[in-house]
Amino acid sequence: MTKDVTGAMQGIARAISQTLDSAGGQQMGFVLICFDGPAAQYVSNCDRREVAHAIQQMIDSWAAVSQNTKH
Repeated sequence: MTKDVTGAMQGIARAISQTLDSAGGQQMGFVLICFDGPAAQYVSNCDRREVAHAIQQMIDSWAAVSQNTKH
């Protein structure tokens, strides 16, 4: 990822945080993941453990849905 992308992600993160906090009436956690092939980068307003936990919960939820869906 380039420094331009990193800088853009920081600006986007500020906008996401302000928008979600305003809409929810409280601080809301979020993570933005960008990737370009094998390289991935994230920006968040949470610590790394919280982000990892949230992502794992989402992956587990997706797996549960796909196991219960007939193809």
